[in-house]
This record gives sequence, structure tokens and C-alpha cells, in this order.
Amino acid sequence: NTGLLGYSSTPASNNALVYKPAALSAALSVTRTVLNAGQLFGVILTVSNTGDVTAGNVQPNFLSVIGTGGAIPQGSVAPATADILGGQVAAFTWSYSAVGTGTLSLQGSAFGTDQFSGLTVGTGTVGSPSVSIFSAVSLSVQSLTAAPASVGTGRALTVFMTVANLGETSAQQVSGSVLTTFGPSGVTATANPIPASVASLAGGATTQFTYIFTANGVIGSLGFSGNASARDANENSTKTAATVGSSPITVFAQGGLALQSFNVTPAG
Repeated sequence: NTGLLGYSSTPASNNALVYKPAALSAALSVTRTVLNAGQLFGVILTVSNTGDVTAGNVQPNFLSVIGTGGAIPQGSVAPATADILGGQVAAFTWSYSAVGTGTLSLQGSAFGTDQFSGLTVGTGTVGSPSVSIFSAVSLSVQSLTAAPASVGTGRALTVFMTVANLGETSAQQVSGSVLTTFGPSGVTATANPIPASVASLAGGATTQFTYIFTANGVIGSLGFSGNASARDANENSTKTAATVGSSPITVFAQGGLALQSFNVTPAG
């Protein structure tokens, strides 16, 4: 069916069949509306022909990017052109890389030729949903502090780890690592952080993990090192902070009193 003028098969009536000319409309969609800078997303221009006549050599115009965020096309649109029969649709797809941070939307249109009349037909300009671009999760151990600065052997000591999310995307399932010790002294057991994890840490926010240890019987200096990790939901990847060390504390021999003898005077 080329959409050309046709005639009835009944000679007596000689009625002409009239076809609606090609008529194009479009919708613009995106494959992701929330992502990190540097990630890829797809843009799809769906073009419909609501007429009867085929729209030939339909092709999209260049897309416009509007907003505070940016997007760079990765390659060309596919397909470059399409013939769209009456009542049918065609989809044109681009791949873009998100740039910077902020929000953006895209605008586009398409045009083709009515195969009966030879006239150009177009969709008019349509816009996409808004896309939000964030900087990725970026964890940093802001401080690792052991207290008190001086502790006796066999006594409890506490280590505080402060963790910040320097990115914009919320960090999920944030957890402090197992701490390692350095120096001649040590601890009797490895402590797990309290809390074990933080469900979500917004961009720019901080949280704290607490570790409780017992100093062992070796006197001298004692320090701790560790890091933190979290999941970036936009990238579905794990982000790990750089390992940092605490300032050393001093472990001294804890004094103890013992009853050596017991005398009562005067005797009797």
C-alpha cells in the first residue's frame, strides 16, 4: 500500500478512495532520569504516522540540550532515516554522556516526505522528561581519634571514626572497616564498629562509627588505621575512602594494689 489514490472495484459507481495524507507526531523519552556525571543514558524519539500515506525518508533533527546540566552525544542517531507506513511508528535512538551537575531536558523533532503529494511533513518540537545529574558518592574519613590519650594496660579505650560523603549522590549502606593497629602495644581483641552500618548518608553529610577496645599488657604507643565504604546506587558500585591513621596514644602499666600481710597490734 503506497497510499496512492485508488478506485472501487465496482465499475458502475466509479467511487474514488481517498487516503489521509501522512501526518507525523512525536514523543521524546529518556532511559534514565537520575544519574551521575560521566554515566551514559539513552534518548528515544518515537515518531508516529497517523495518516494513511507512507511518510518517506523520515529523519530527526539535531537534539537541543536545555538546563544547567550537560550531555554529549556518543555517536550518531540510529537509524539515520526510516520510511513509516500509515498507522505505524519508528524509534530513533541516541546515546548521551552526562556532563557536569544539575538538571537538563532535551528537545527534538523529525520530518519526512508524503509519498503521494511529495510535500514535507514534520512533527513539531517535543521535549523530554527532566534528567538530574549528580556528582558520585565520594567518601572521606575526616578523622580517626583514639581516647583517652593515655590508658593503662587492661583498660578500655575508644576510637571514633568520622566519615563524610563529599559527593551529591546519597551513599547507601555506609560502614566503617575493621581497624588495624600499629605501634609496640596492642589490643586484646578486634572490635566491630557501632553502628555496624548506616543505611543512607546524604551528599555533604557526616556520620560517626565508634569502636571499643581493651589495651593489652604491652606498654608503649598504640595507633589505629582504617577506612569506610558505601554503595553508590546510581552506579551500582562500591566506593571506598582512603585509609587514614589516628594519632598514637600511650599505654602504661596499670598500677595494682595487693594485700601482702595483715598484722594486729598490740598482740593479745
